[in-house]
Amino acid sequence: MILMSKAQRLVGFSILFLVVIGVKAQHADETFGRNRIQYKSFDWKYFNSENFDLYYYGERTKVAKEAIQYLESEFDRITDLLGFYPYQKTKIFLYNSIADLQQSNVGLNRNRYQVSGETEFIKPYVEIAHPGNLDEFKRELLYKMSELLVNEMMFGGSLRDMFTSSVLLNLPEWFVEGTANYVAYGWNEEMDDYVRQLVSSKRVNRALRLQNREAALVGQSVWNYIVEKYGKSSINNILNYTRIIRNEERSILITLGVPFKQLMNDWRNFYSAQDERVRESYTKVHDSIQLTKQKRHQVTFTTVKISPDGKSVAYAINDRGKFTVRVKSLENGKETVILSGGNKVIKQTVEYRMPSSA
Repeated sequence: MILMSKAQRLVGFSILFLVVIGVKAQHADETFGRNRIQYKSFDWKYFNSENFDLYYYGERTKVAKEAIQYLESEFDRITDLLGFYPYQKTKIFLYNSIADLQQSNVGLNRNRYQVSGETEFIKPYVEIAHPGNLDEFKRELLYKMSELLVNEMMFGGSLRDMFTSSVLLNLPEWFVEGTANYVAYGWNEEMDDYVRQLVSSKRVNRALRLQNREAALVGQSVWNYIVEKYGKSSINNILNYTRIIRNEERSILITLGVPFKQLMNDWRNFYSAQDERVRESYTKVHDSIQLTKQKRHQVTFTTVKISPDGKSVAYAINDRGKFTVRVKSLENGKETVILSGGNKVIKQTVEYRMPSSA
């Protein structure tokens, strides 16, 4: 009995030691064997509120204060929509620029732990770079907070919940990322334009297998349809059933009384009808003035400007940080690359404001 007691104390001390190291020596834990080059250090200050700790540096006191007030003003709406209240305060790290965020070691492992290349554990903080525009900043804040809460809800905040979810819960990307998108933005023009084009193409047949940004937009559109047809309360009912029975399609059947396949047929018909109404108000653009088609989904057109004489158009393409500026003649269709630069980044925030055109 004495030997068992000593063993228990030794295990308890080891666990406590690991916890202390994780909290007090976060820099070492985040950067061990996986450092980014840092060109400057950050002198962090912070504001705290009922639900958030917001860290900032430099002359961002006013921005940080307004940000935490905005997050608190949206907190009840988001948690009510999800039907979930977080286990602990959320930490927000506010960077003055995307360049600062990209060199930070705080979020080197993102906001999840990976075990054996499969299991992901949620960490209760998010990082955000101020984009220089207040509206964009608020949108990013909303999305980051929504994404974290959705992941914490689905995959757990306690160690026991994390292990249970990692074994039993395997949710598709459209479901998780789409939930975060809808909770943050509800209906918006980007989602509406995207899904109307999707349902009128052959790609709609693999809509639920799309990845990254497209998966988020598909999921957002599915939730938007569910809310339009069945009401907002359906969101937290489906999410909470999913946590219990570990299957999103069965949760939808139980909550809405509609088989998942039928729901997706109804979703397609809903947006197809909307697309037909919208097309009646538009004139199709001639192929001769269409910009270069890109096959890679990571490519984003960031800026488009028409020349004063109306004879050419300049546009910028950003491929995960690496950009190209091209000028296309509207008379003969010839394109010329006039500028290129930047570097691709993997699983980091991309600077889409560069380059800018006048």
